[in-house]
Amino acid sequence: MKEKIRCSIGIIQSNKAEELYIQRIKEPYLGYFEFPGGKIKEGESPKSALIREFKEELSVSVKKVNFVGEVFQNYPEFEIILYVFFINTFEGKIINSKRKLCYKHSNDLERGFKAIRSCMKVLKLTRLSPNIGISSYDRNPFDNSYKTQKAEIIKSYKMMRFRDLDQASPAQLKLITRFTKSNSNHYIIDHPFEELFNGTYAGIHYKSKYLYTLKSIPDNLIVYSGSCHSLEEVEHANRLNLDYIIISPVKLAKHKNQEILGWDGFKKLTSKARMPTYALGGMNPMSNDYDTVKKYGGFGIAGIKKFW
Repeated sequence: MKEKIRCSIGIIQSNKAEELYIQRIKEPYLGYFEFPGGKIKEGESPKSALIREFKEELSVSVKKVNFVGEVFQNYPEFEIILYVFFINTFEGKIINSKRKLCYKHSNDLERGFKAIRSCMKVLKLTRLSPNIGISSYDRNPFDNSYKTQKAEIIKSYKMMRFRDLDQASPAQLKLITRFTKSNSNHYIIDHPFEELFNGTYAGIHYKSKYLYTLKSIPDNLIVYSGSCHSLEEVEHANRLNLDYIIISPVKLAKHKNQEILGWDGFKKLTSKARMPTYALGGMNPMSNDYDTVKKYGGFGIAGIKKFW
């Protein structure tokens, strides 16, 4: 049986939006780079472990942090859970006399920078938003009625998922393409339309009917996600090592005969997921749904009608 390891890691960014890495000096993965941090000791909280490790590794005192989430990573030698934090403020000068330190941009991981595999998963986790707005064929943000006001709302979201692109008109597709190229938000395209889409996107989403067509995901910075309605689908998402999943329907179903999970059902599925989970179905970003989803183990909420 593989060893299961729990670690806390911290992200420090430079003024150039580069992340700090530290080089490993022992096996496995000798010479590879990783984010600073280390193993959580028995009886130690993830935050306490982070503060201790940063003092030991970098000679700095961590003062303020934000917890981002958890990353699960399978290696041939062990399984690891990483508790990821943003380091907001610290005191002292970053020093390590034994291990090499460097700042690298996220794109360097796709250009041959020698980092351990989990670094890619960590960076993709930091790109996730608490809210995901979803477009639909009957509420397209770029028709005449939505083009200005609704487009401005979409710009405010860190993540926006464009679905039903096969039902969009050529004129709408042109506007969507232009919009994604001219803005820095993180746009998600539903599979299989990424093959035909000429715009800019940061992620590809697989509806449940396409989920089993996916056998593995590439090792790149594209965020891969899926829709899950059952434990079987969640377990398949685990095998694929997806970056996040959307679980539905939680409070409201799209189809009359579809069984509503409720928050207890959502919790049951999200407790088995080895990636961040979003609740879909009756969510409202202006209500307490986000607080509720956190209470039941989720990462965020997604929706259409109440989101824009």
